[in-house]
Order: sequence, then C-alpha cells, then structure tokens
Amino acid sequence: MTVSILGSTANLGAGNYTGTITFINGPVRTAVSVTVVLIPPPLIIVTPGALTSYNNCTLSRASYTCNVVVGNRSNQSPAAWSSTPNGTSGIGISPASGTIPAGQRVVVVLTFPYNDCGNTLTVTFNGPGNSVPVSWYCPPPIQ
Repeated sequence: MTVSILGSTANLGAGNYTGTITFINGPVRTAVSVTVVLIPPPLIIVTPGALTSYNNCTLSRASYTCNVVVGNRSNQSPAAWSSTPNGTSGIGISPASGTIPAGQRVVVVLTFPYNDCGNTLTVTFNGPGNSVPVSWYCPPPIQ
C-alpha cells in the first residue's frame, strides 16, 4: 500500500503539529497519529557589522581588503547564503555565496575601491531566515 499526504506549511510557524490519519479497509478503521516538526529557518550572523578603512581593513594597491565572518546560528540545519553589494559596482566579495553547515562559519573577503572613500557602502548578507547589512566607511582623502 502506498499512501501520499499533501499539505502546505506556508502559514505555519516553527513547532510541532499533530494530527490523525484514518485508514479504512472495509469495516476496519485504523487511526495513526502523525507529528510534523517544522524547524525555523537558520539565521546567519555576520561580524563585524560595520567596517572602517582605518580600523578593520588593509590598504593594498587601489583597494581596501576587509574580512568578515558569516556564521550559521542553527545547530540543526545548513544555511545557504548570498551577498548583495550596494553603493558601487566595484565591491569584491569572495566567496559571494555558499552553504554553511550547522553551527559553522566562513570567512568572507570584501574588497572596496580606494576611490570610493567618502562614501558609506553596504554589503547585505542574505540567509534563509534573515538578512544582515554590513556597512563600510572610508573618510575622504585630505585635500
């Protein structure tokens, strides 16, 4: 016997949901209790949350290089993540996306162009359950 049950978890939050499935075979009725456990999506954390050219980064050639750590706060599920630069097209991100195993972290290298000093730039890290913006600021060159 094959039994297929379809349902939607779209409007359900994390938690345990129970129900009963009744099988009927002629006069015989068999009830089976079923529990579905919905685990919340993993949350990512990014540190540090703000970068400055003079505190968290190093200048090499015509750009600043900064490291951030993207971590998975879940101890149950891997977290797929991506990143989106905002403010200029010259921001480098390596790696720009990936999957972090439960409870683990990855170092991400951000590269900001020197000629963007004077502007506040942002890289947003997007995870399954949240998004984390990281700002970068470099004071304008002294004239």
